[in-house]
Amino acid sequence: MNDAVHILLAVLLVLVFRRRSLHDLLAAILSVSLPMSDHYLITPLISFGFLSATPIWTHRSITHSLLAFIVVVLVFHYAGYAFSSLLGYSAHIIPDFFFGGVKLFLPFDPTVYGFNLRSGVVESIIGLCFVVIVLYEFTKFSVRRFMV
Repeated sequence: MNDAVHILLAVLLVLVFRRRSLHDLLAAILSVSLPMSDHYLITPLISFGFLSATPIWTHRSITHSLLAFIVVVLVFHYAGYAFSSLLGYSAHIIPDFFFGGVKLFLPFDPTVYGFNLRSGVVESIIGLCFVVIVLYEFTKFSVRRFMV
């Protein structure tokens, strides 16, 4: 899925679960963005020859695994934002599970689990729905509530 759709889904989940702090919103956005690091950090390292293209370092690999999920949520737990982190990371992993699959059990099992429902039209419609829902949810809250 598109990176923006992942972020919108994380924002939507934070709003739906009534996490009213700006810190909760930022924790979710940071958590949903962490799995993208494989695309923006690891892929260039492979291209320049600093890493070999093993199953652990490809797109939708270690950063999309349950191990990474647990580590990130535990790190945010110590900061007091475990639930927001869980919402954010889930907003990335669950859609990727349905739209192409992920290697959930890396580094122990390199098998791709999930479905391949990829379609530019379907992803665009889902993204548009998220935009509409997020805008609707934002109208229900005042910006002042997020500053608490």
